[in-house]
Amino acid sequence: MNFPNNDPNTGTTLGGWTMSGRQTKVLNEQAERYGIPFGGRSINLPQVVRALHEFLAANARRFIDDDDDLLNGNVSSPALERYREERAKLARLDRLEREQKLIPRDEIRQGLGQVAAILRTAGDVLQRQCGNGAVEILNEALDDGVEAIAQLCGDAADNDDQQEPDDR
Repeated sequence: MNFPNNDPNTGTTLGGWTMSGRQTKVLNEQAERYGIPFGGRSINLPQVVRALHEFLAANARRFIDDDDDLLNGNVSSPALERYREERAKLARLDRLEREQKLIPRDEIRQGLGQVAAILRTAGDVLQRQCGNGAVEILNEALDDGVEAIAQLCGDAADNDDQQEPDDR
């Protein structure tokens, strides 16, 4: 295909510029550097497209919007893997929060405080109507409930490696 001002022998326009706006020398250097067969006197378009596709597939992680070089690099170390795992955990927590599957601890504490006040009132009524034995049974059940909640939720101050929330 001939374009105006195009040299059919080299594929360049007059003055050494290609239709891509790059100098022939630059294109030839890039062809050699990236293994894309568009340098030289003729160009096999299917080969160029295949080479570009392979190049993009091999370098896809570099083109991601995430500008974190540590996540996109090809190097690996135990510390880097821990960093990547933490980033994945943060992304998962962000997703669960957006899906409204996470409840902030403050809201849970407030709700449990309200439940505790209700149960204290019930304990006072039980003590007046049924005596101390009934209150002891209630207190034991409440202690068991507190222990079950502590095991289920963990305490952030005591345990940084707490169990991950389920995707239920």
